[in-house]
Amino acid sequence: MTILFLLLAATIGVNTAYNGINNHMGKTRLNGPPGRFLYLACVFAAGTVITASFAIPAGSVSFYTFAMGVGFGVVHASATVLLVHALSIGPMALVNLIVSCAMLLPTFSGMMIWNEPVAGPQWVGVALMVVALILCADVVGKKSAGTNRRWVTVSLCTAVVTSGLGLFQKIFQKSAHTGEVAGFLAISFSVSAIGAYLAYLAYKKRDAGIITGTATESIAHPVVRGPAWSFWAIATAAGLMLGGLNLLILHLVGSLPSVLFFPVHNGGVILCSAMVGLVLFREKLTRPQWFGFAFGVAAILLLGNIAELLR
Repeated sequence: MTILFLLLAATIGVNTAYNGINNHMGKTRLNGPPGRFLYLACVFAAGTVITASFAIPAGSVSFYTFAMGVGFGVVHASATVLLVHALSIGPMALVNLIVSCAMLLPTFSGMMIWNEPVAGPQWVGVALMVVALILCADVVGKKSAGTNRRWVTVSLCTAVVTSGLGLFQKIFQKSAHTGEVAGFLAISFSVSAIGAYLAYLAYKKRDAGIITGTATESIAHPVVRGPAWSFWAIATAAGLMLGGLNLLILHLVGSLPSVLFFPVHNGGVILCSAMVGLVLFREKLTRPQWFGFAFGVAAILLLGNIAELLR
C-alpha cells in the first residue's frame, strides 16, 4: 500500500508539471487553434512513443482493447484541446478546480456500478463543490482574474468531457483485458495525435485564406511564437510526461477505490497547480474566487473521505 501512495504522489507531481507546461504554452507560445493543435499533435505523438515502448513487448491486443483505445483517444484529444484553451484564457488555479469537478462522475460510478461505498461526508463534498463553482465563476465583478463567461463555458465543457476519461479508465481496468493497458494507451495516443494533426492542417488552411477552393490574401502570423527548437522540445517533454502519467493513473485506478484515487489525485493537483499559478505565473483571483477555491479544496477533502483515511 505504501508503494501505491508513493505512486499516487508521483501522479500529482507529474500532472501539476504537465499543467504548468500547458499553462505556459497556451498563454505565451501558441497562436489560436492552429498553434494549439500542432502542439497537441506533437504531445500525443510523444505519448504514443512511450506507451508503445511498453505495449510492443507485450504483443498484440484484443479487439476490445482496440475499440476502447480508439474511444479513449477521441475523448482524450477533445478534453486536452479544451483544457489548453481554458488555460490560455483563464487562471490556472480556477481552471484546474473546475475541471476537477469531472471527478464526480467516475467517483460515484464506483458506487452505482461497482458497489463501492460512499460515506456521508462525501455527499456534503458534492454540495460544497457546487458552491465552489458558483463562487469561482465570478464574472460580474472584477476583471483582474482574467475570467469571463467564455472562460466559464470552456472550463465547464472541459470538466464534462474529462469525466468521460475517468469512466473509460475505470471500465477498462475492471475488464478482463487489464494486461493490455499499454496497448490501450498506445492506440488512444496515436488516435489523438492523428486527430490533432488533421485539425491543425484544417485550421492552417482556413487561416491561410483558402476558401471554397480560392486562395485569398490573409494576414501572415506564426502558428507558434518563439524559437522552433524550444517548441518541439517542450511539446515532446510534455508528451513523454503525459504518456507516463497515464500509465501510472491506469495502474492506480485498478488498484485503489474510486472514492480514494479520484478525489485525492484531483485535490492534490488543484493545490499544487494553484501554487504554481499564483507564484510562477503571478495569476490573480478575486475575493469570491478565493472563497470558491477554499470551498473547492474542502469539497475535495470530503469527497476523498480524508477523515476516514487518517484513522
